[in-house]
Amino acid sequence: MVFRKSTYLGLVLLVSSAMSAFAQLEEALHRQYSTLDGLSSNEVYDVMCDRMGFMWFATNKGVCRYDGHTFLNYSSEDGLGDNSVLGLFEDYQGRIWCRTISGIVSYIQDERVFTLEARTRISYPNSIYVGEDDVVRIGCQEGGVTYQISPPYTEHNVIIERDTVHDLRVVRYPDGYYFSRSGYYKTNVIEHTEGKVSELKMQVSSSGSKVRCQGDMVVFTTGNSLVITRHGIIEGEYDLPEEIINAFIDEDRAIWICCANSAAVYRLIPGQDLDAAETYIHGHAVSDVQRDLEGGYWFSTVNEGVFYVPDLSIYRLKTEDTLSGSIYIYGDDRNLVATDYEQNVLLFGENGYRKILCTDVISNPGLSPQGVFPVLKRKAFIQFTDSTEQKVAPSGDFLRFFEKADLLIQKSTNSALGALPLLCFEVDLSNHNLLHTYRSPTRINSFCASGDSLILGCVDGLYAFHSGKFSRIDEGLPQIQTRIDDVKMDHDGILWMATAGKGLFFLNGRQLYAVTKENGLSSNVCSRLRNSPEGMLVANDKGLDLIKRNDLNEVSVSHLSSLVGLQGRAIQDFVMWGKTIISTTEFGLLKFDFSTRKAGTWIPKIYLTGVNVRDRDVFSDTSLVLKHHENDISFQFIAPVFRNSSVLMYRYRLLGIDENWHYTAYPLVQYPSLPPGQYIFEVQAVLPEGLISEAAATYSFRIDAPYWKRWWFVLGAVLLIASLVLLTVYLRIRNIKLQSQERERTQLRIAAVEMKAFRAQMNPHFIFNCINSIQHFILENDQMKAHKQLTKFSRLVRNVLENSDMEWITVERELETLKLYIELEAMRFNSSFQYDIEVDASVNVHTDQIPPLVIQPFVENAILHGLVPLKRSPGYLKILMSKRDDIMVCVIEDNGIGRDRAMEIKSRKSHGRKSMGIDLTLERINRYVEMEKLKIFPIVVMKDKFTEDGQPAGTVVTLQLPIQTNKT
Repeated sequence: MVFRKSTYLGLVLLVSSAMSAFAQLEEALHRQYSTLDGLSSNEVYDVMCDRMGFMWFATNKGVCRYDGHTFLNYSSEDGLGDNSVLGLFEDYQGRIWCRTISGIVSYIQDERVFTLEARTRISYPNSIYVGEDDVVRIGCQEGGVTYQISPPYTEHNVIIERDTVHDLRVVRYPDGYYFSRSGYYKTNVIEHTEGKVSELKMQVSSSGSKVRCQGDMVVFTTGNSLVITRHGIIEGEYDLPEEIINAFIDEDRAIWICCANSAAVYRLIPGQDLDAAETYIHGHAVSDVQRDLEGGYWFSTVNEGVFYVPDLSIYRLKTEDTLSGSIYIYGDDRNLVATDYEQNVLLFGENGYRKILCTDVISNPGLSPQGVFPVLKRKAFIQFTDSTEQKVAPSGDFLRFFEKADLLIQKSTNSALGALPLLCFEVDLSNHNLLHTYRSPTRINSFCASGDSLILGCVDGLYAFHSGKFSRIDEGLPQIQTRIDDVKMDHDGILWMATAGKGLFFLNGRQLYAVTKENGLSSNVCSRLRNSPEGMLVANDKGLDLIKRNDLNEVSVSHLSSLVGLQGRAIQDFVMWGKTIISTTEFGLLKFDFSTRKAGTWIPKIYLTGVNVRDRDVFSDTSLVLKHHENDISFQFIAPVFRNSSVLMYRYRLLGIDENWHYTAYPLVQYPSLPPGQYIFEVQAVLPEGLISEAAATYSFRIDAPYWKRWWFVLGAVLLIASLVLLTVYLRIRNIKLQSQERERTQLRIAAVEMKAFRAQMNPHFIFNCINSIQHFILENDQMKAHKQLTKFSRLVRNVLENSDMEWITVERELETLKLYIELEAMRFNSSFQYDIEVDASVNVHTDQIPPLVIQPFVENAILHGLVPLKRSPGYLKILMSKRDDIMVCVIEDNGIGRDRAMEIKSRKSHGRKSMGIDLTLERINRYVEMEKLKIFPIVVMKDKFTEDGQPAGTVVTLQLPIQTNKT
């Protein structure tokens, strides 16, 4: 149980009473709305719920619309024809029609007011109806007149119908129109549009008759009489003890009757006796009744604003303000008592309740009923003398009574255990005297039994009391080492703990489980626990929740308060009364029954009420297209929720920029600086029970990109830039090509000149070698050899001179020149070496052409540096010509002294002349390769030969030459 203020101990008294005992002690819980809440006037003539769920009120200062949060008021300043609005009607388009005392007719559509040009020229129009033909039909209180005003609602569109009766009212019946008529000294009749007339024997009244329809049921009232008809057949007649002001038929076909003397509003079930009818809103002049889409009822009054009853199953116990501050209650199926901090006590009985004080029990112990045990103590400490249990006279300034169930542990027939905020105690059940007390190491907030021990919920965690000793049982469980306000053991032996800020916990063995807001709890600030057949009930500062646990220790949470419109309201304390719950709230003591109610029966609806772009209203634009700088947009929306409006939430998203839902409690969302794109705004209403609007309110719009980001502009810019780039690239490439071509021509000219220069450099080299040979023979006085040498030399010179002007010569001509040179060198050196020239069959010596004078320098090098120095054996030179893949391959092989020995000899005999033949030849071949764009690598490969014992055996030179074929 939960302990109260330290200076006060409450009490629980047994009261024998059945549930019906509350019939005269209770009234339906209601909320009152007045000008203090935003209502334009407290004088309200009519109330209506539209198809969207909004509540409308007709007052003497205009029309009010209420959405559960704010009142939106319309008056003559907004275009209303007259501020004194007597009645309201919603047509098939959702337009709200207003009949005013002056006869001016206005309607409200999309939060704008339109007033008809046509006037009825009468006062007190008593009814209005607008059908799908858009014809406005108005009934009048005087003169027996009805008006019909057709579109466009000008003076020329008014039709007046007259009758001899005094009062006509027009309403819509499923198969036509009904007109109720009354007059002085006449009976009331109902006239169908087809002309059928039915007479009703009703009391004649100067106030006129009223008629209401719900489906095929029609209710007529006049004076004190009420008649119920169905398809023109009377099914019920009632005479009330007072004059009837108005009547209303709800969806359950219950008839609500508003009476003139403000005694009450009757709720009559057809066929039920009037004495059995329930009564509501006692002592107020109710002008009309309406039911909203959630099932709540609204009562308009002529001088006290509007009353709202969220649920007919929730009642407030009428205590006449005898309790103040926080109220606590105790009871079971038969007992109920309420207490407050001021030591006031209300004992509820069959004939009402009576108030007593705690101190009264001291002087009159008979007030303590059977089964309730008083515990007395001084402020300082409970005192007793010895085992004879003689006590110091108790004082009344610290007193508490305990029910037997709250003493929890009955140790024997005559003793039981209990606890107070600062101690545990043992009490004698026979005389209620204390036997023992045990000072607690901490403050105790609540306790329950576990075997022969007390489980204590304390300010700093969970303790146990056993055999006179206190011990902590939350070791290793830091989650519950906090303030625990209540502990309870359920029917399965599971220990439940309500904390003051961490939610609810239950302990199964040593395994701890948490129930918090994250898994559905209304609030983590919990105060009171009660066992019920369906699960554990927990009160918190946001309502009352039912926790159900399965065998896997999984929990489900139901928000019981939301069913009766108490969601978001703190429940201070509560008791179970069968399937009825008695609770203490800010409204006082409340009683409500969940046995016939189901959660999740009503889904909230959501509506957009405004769309603004930079303070410009664009809500009516169904295909909104914005410019790139119009990218600051806001959305207003509302869900007409009245029962649990304090906990209503919204979730929204903007498709095109975000796919995730965002939550807010404020009905306004703003998106600044949106980028260009196509968007869809979606918003839904969300209630704690997991109820979400079935259909989201949506709004589609597009923000165009600036012209410099439009596809056509971007495409044009890209094409223009691409064209400029292509033109620049083209001009650059052309210029590069021209420059390249010019460079190539220049290089070709330079190469040709260089080739000639190379050949010019080569010719003196040949000549020098030949003249040396001839000079040698002349000096030797060998005329024959000199003559032959001179002849061959002349032929060689002629060939060299002829070939020097040619870029390509045939293999045959090159070999002829080469042979002349070799023979000249052989004669010069006294035929000291032999030679062979072989041509492969793949070579056509007549047509295959190669650059001239490219082989001779390598042959010369082989003879002079390889063969001439050879002393040990005759020299041998072999030249092989072959063709491979359009490349001429020339292999020059000798058996000379090798390159290393030749380089050594050359370095010793150097005369300062540098041989340039091979270098020039390689450069010439490279020029040919570059000019013909050939891929020849390598051009020259030189390889030494060796004997088996590693001695030099000559050199092999492989020369790869470019080739072309002369097809002529």
